[in-house]
Amino acid sequence: MYFWLLIRPPRPSSTLPSMIRAEQAIQQAYRLDLDSTELLLQLAAALHSAGKWFDADTAARRALLYGAGAPAYKVLADALMEQHRYDDALAAYRAAIDDPSAAAAVVLHCKKQANHLLHFHLGRPEEAMD
Repeated sequence: MYFWLLIRPPRPSSTLPSMIRAEQAIQQAYRLDLDSTELLLQLAAALHSAGKWFDADTAARRALLYGAGAPAYKVLADALMEQHRYDDALAAYRAAIDDPSAAAAVVLHCKKQANHLLHFHLGRPEEAMD
């Protein structure tokens, strides 16, 4: 009687056109040799949120070239973690934590993620941070 609730026609992805536009915007930004640290950070965060971790990694590294510091290291580490590049992610988290200008929320996030990596992915709980 209620079987029709289990059978739903697939919904067309409304995000596909926006993802295509985002990809085009990314390519355009790189062609323009974008050097705005804040814009690169926002781009890296948006790419990470969209699941485009390699592109987020690239944008975060570019932001670091322009002196973005801890926020860029955080996004870079998060992207590396999603790519299962755990040692590299740990190094980026540590760089963010060691940045004296890092905001408390960034440091807290990075310590939490670094400890998670050390305990569950790298098997080195003795290196965990307070």
